[in-house]
Amino acid sequence: MMLGTHSATANLWKISHAVAELKEPSLKGFAHEARSRGADRPEHELLYQAIAQLADQRLEILRRRRTGKGVWYAIVGVIKWNGDHVGQSVARFHEKCEGKRSAVVAARKLLAEHAGEFAENMTVEAEVLTDLEWQGRLPEVED
Repeated sequence: MMLGTHSATANLWKISHAVAELKEPSLKGFAHEARSRGADRPEHELLYQAIAQLADQRLEILRRRRTGKGVWYAIVGVIKWNGDHVGQSVARFHEKCEGKRSAVVAARKLLAEHAGEFAENMTVEAEVLTDLEWQGRLPEVED
């Protein structure tokens, strides 16, 4: 039986989601296991390498979230909500920062600058992300 594109894609998302749920010690073991399986199965080596890299990236994100070091982004989004509680992003503002603390300060500043856009059907939301998360979530945005 041949696996359909939809099913294959759904299964890849399951792997990504499962990796995102793992904690540090498990991620290290998972990455090691993926590399070992790739070495044992050359026909699937590239797939196992990609899975190990996914775990490595998640480990780095967790490390940066713990230490607060590295490049971070302060992000404020303005979202318009319709009557069915479905939101649509209408504006996004960001600032590149060195370290998590600087990003938190920058996010507060961006929130204050754009607080006037808040309305009955509009929210203004802030968050801070590592550069790895920023690249993964917002690949269309460039510095």
